Amino acid sequence: FAPDGSLYINVGAATDRCDKQVVDGGRGLPQCADVPDEPVLAAVYRARFTWPQGKLDGVQPFARGLRNSMALAVHTSGTVWQAENNIDFDDEKFPAEEVNRLEDGGHYGWPGCVEARKPLAGVPKAWCANTVAPALLMPAHAAPLHMEFSRAGSEPPGERVGLLVSWHGYRAAGRRLVRYEIGSDGAPKNPPLVLLGPWTLDGKAATRPGAPVGWAEDAQGDLWIADDRNRMLVWLRRTPSGP
Repeated sequence: FAPDGSLYINVGAATDRCDKQVVDGGRGLPQCADVPDEPVLAAVYRARFTWPQGKLDGVQPFARGLRNSMALAVHTSGTVWQAENNIDFDDEKFPAEEVNRLEDGGHYGWPGCVEARKPLAGVPKAWCANTVAPALLMPAHAAPLHMEFSRAGSEPPGERVGLLVSWHGYRAAGRRLVRYEIGSDGAPKNPPLVLLGPWTLDGKAATRPGAPVGWAEDAQGDLWIADDRNRMLVWLRRTPSGP
């Protein structure tokens, strides 16, 4: 939910990187040939309500070209942020995951463009030039699944001064919970601080790597993190201040 009472909803892509081919979807923007025009997929929708009744007034696509927007967060200033699970190549360092500031009507590149408007093989560079560039890049295959503005790192716990992202990925960049410093509009700043990870259970990285999915933050600023691969709830406790 956003400060104005609207709700942002992830509707993922139908495929990883378009099973058929990338075509011109109009206005020189990439589109997957096997994905229908309606309903719009690979998008974030915005639902508007009349409050306090909670009456739904309508649901419309807000931003497109987003393969997977499991990680969504809205800052108190009203800016909407998304962490992208990019397409999955064997290359350990490509493509980087993205953090995008979502704009109404913006297109963010899926399926033909990755990272900072970089075209994939066979995709015209001009199509990617018409997309919105990411605000920040994260390591390839980090697989962000949950993103939220948090009190973690503030002292005493109070204002939400950081952006937390779970890196769920099983490759080298994954198995972490990281925190970004933010600007006045919630924009994250590199480099991130690793709050937890990478971890394994009983030292068995090949079979039992940590896999942070989502978390909850309690009134004390402690984090309760779900690890779905090991069926664990991890408690990340604040270090008491003072002597």
